[in-house]
Amino acid sequence: MPGSVMFPALLGVARALGGLGVPTSELEEMLGRPLEVTDPDLRLPSEFLLRLYERGLEVTGRRDLAVVVARGLTVEHLGVMGFTLVTAPDGPTACQRAVRYARVVFDLGWEWTSRDEGDAIRVSYAAGVPTRLGEQLNCEAAIANWVQCFREVTRLDMRPRSVRFPHPGPSDDKAHRAFFKAPVEFGAGVCDFVFDRADAERAVLPTADSTMNAFFTRNANALLEQHV
Repeated sequence: MPGSVMFPALLGVARALGGLGVPTSELEEMLGRPLEVTDPDLRLPSEFLLRLYERGLEVTGRRDLAVVVARGLTVEHLGVMGFTLVTAPDGPTACQRAVRYARVVFDLGWEWTSRDEGDAIRVSYAAGVPTRLGEQLNCEAAIANWVQCFREVTRLDMRPRSVRFPHPGPSDDKAHRAFFKAPVEFGAGVCDFVFDRADAERAVLPTADSTMNAFFTRNANALLEQHV
């Protein structure tokens, strides 16, 4: 699997797994460094992320692991991408930035796209149909992280119209439906979600700052060109 992941994002996942019972010593061994390390410029191969998810499922037995971890992630775990969101001037801009810069944080070689559909917006994650368990969990986490981040930044309770994943799901998807507050379809062959355009347009970002946003956007563009 090509690509890399920013260490703060890996740290967020690892700490969430620690809270679910995965031993800290094991997590530190998997990452090769203490969980206290917070180097914002450090990147590790994306294989580390997939192994974290797979080990987390093995230890906890929780098939809803991806959405549980997503609840614990914050914009601070997303580095410069997160700061482009919290300082964006409005909801639509924040959505565009999330699509554009997602691979700065989690680069697994899969593309994010968004498409206007009248009064709705469809965001897609071109993950194919993953067969490896870690990739399936990452696919679920990618959408869950996006929704969680939007909720945190805008302080709006986004409720997508629909959420779809390409791979087979758990026998009981109640936890996924509870997190997204929307219908969830597994085995759909695609990874995407649809939300109301009005949700983005009515969002007022309390931390909007044009000067800081320009600064973080320049940095995000440089990282996108450098790492992706």
